[in-house]
Amino acid sequence: MLVNIQPIPRSKAEFPHGSCTSLMEPLNTNAPRTVSQLTPSVPMIWCITKTIIFDFAGEQIPLELFAGFADGTTLSVTASSYVTYSSSNTAVATVDSTGLVTAVGPGSGSVTVTYALASNNNQIFVPVRVPNPVNTAAPAPTITNLSPGSGAVGTSVTIRGTNFGASQGTSTVTFNGTAATPTSWSATSIAVPVPSGATTGNVAVTVGGHASSGMRFVSKRERPQWQGTALRRRPCQN
Repeated sequence: MLVNIQPIPRSKAEFPHGSCTSLMEPLNTNAPRTVSQLTPSVPMIWCITKTIIFDFAGEQIPLELFAGFADGTTLSVTASSYVTYSSSNTAVATVDSTGLVTAVGPGSGSVTVTYALASNNNQIFVPVRVPNPVNTAAPAPTITNLSPGSGAVGTSVTIRGTNFGASQGTSTVTFNGTAATPTSWSATSIAVPVPSGATTGNVAVTVGGHASSGMRFVSKRERPQWQGTALRRRPCQN
């Protein structure tokens, strides 16, 4: 997978057509983006991703969309009701209502992102390419972070990484060999409580029969709380 990005415009003159009424800094000023043309009364929109080049069919990439408003406010609008997504060639790639792009078959196309307000709208286009011949073998999942890295049974742990798949399906998560039951699942993040019986060791994610390398998690057992009457010393009897 290759995701191409471009630098952020940092002055009014760098915005398309110089039509921005004020400099609108994004939430992360170091994040590159694809920038829209600005239509009056509609915010400028940009996408972190400029170009997507997939490695294999079935691979998924989520788009991240932001909007800059005339008062300087910047908001994430990836899931906004004003935003719609469409694919120019669904034989190459599809995109759902949340901006998740999925590779289908070899070729080129683009994803159109539209921010519509009344009769006005702004659009950006994200080029998409899938290799020919298509590699159908998905790579193994990779864990990049556990948060927190320790906890007792029931503690919610967020596993971040890549190639987890859009939904769990038959994929699994284990804590040092003990199976866990995730509460949420996406291509790059899994939320899962520490299972009963878990011990200190590696957390692993298995997708399509491919297991990730493990990442160490420290299991913290809760100390038992003593209840009942304290023991009393009895005098020795001869």
